[in-house]
Amino acid sequence: MIWKFSTLEMERSDMPGNFSRSSRVADLMQHEVASIIANELKDPGIRGLVTLVEVELTRDLHHATLWISVLGTKAEKNSTMKSLERARGFIRTVLGRRLKIRKMPELRFRLDRSIDAREEIERLLSDV
Repeated sequence: MIWKFSTLEMERSDMPGNFSRSSRVADLMQHEVASIIANELKDPGIRGLVTLVEVELTRDLHHATLWISVLGTKAEKNSTMKSLERARGFIRTVLGRRLKIRKMPELRFRLDRSIDAREEIERLLSDV
């Protein structure tokens, strides 16, 4: 907890249960984009098991980075990321209709490599 010593008031952002608008919108975006990818995208280039791991949204709601995890081969990962880039406009349009916010953020897809790093560490540890 952070206290303002001049007024002895607790900062609003540190109060339990109080979340910023950008974090609430990011949570909604994560749920809706995952649904769009799973149910509405018909691109055959989306291969492997695709998971939307996290949505990072700037405070001004202008840019959103969507971290995608793909379980599959390197070719499947590349194909999936290219397909998502091609579908960015469609995803943004559908998301705009669902969320009904004034300005829809620009979407950027990034491949989450944490699973690959974890597997590599496990492989190295098993070799030791």
